[in-house]
Amino acid sequence: MSNRTIGDIQREIHQVKDKMFKKYPNATYCSFARALNASEEVGELAREERLAIDGFGFNEEKAMDAVGDVFVSLIGYCIAREWNAQYLLEKTWEELKERWESKRYSGDPSLIVETCD
Repeated sequence: MSNRTIGDIQREIHQVKDKMFKKYPNATYCSFARALNASEEVGELAREERLAIDGFGFNEEKAMDAVGDVFVSLIGYCIAREWNAQYLLEKTWEELKERWESKRYSGDPSLIVETCD
């Protein structure tokens, strides 16, 4: 693996987007198609989790592929909307981290975030 940032990958996807993504009549339709694609990929990930819950085993390779596809789909969405994916991720993470820290240490047990471990 390389040390590319999300911004680097977004630039690479943008360079080949006409080959990767079907051309749409306008940017709104293109962003809708990318959002729909991302939701389809999240559905594939949820399916793998559901199979594991139902006792059919967890296919880590399929789940990891779905997560990667979600990332690429969302970066494609950002391209269609002319948004900077790296900026959005960093901004959102800082906001969530701040919100989590304030809730966690507020003393109100109803605000504590549940964890998976």
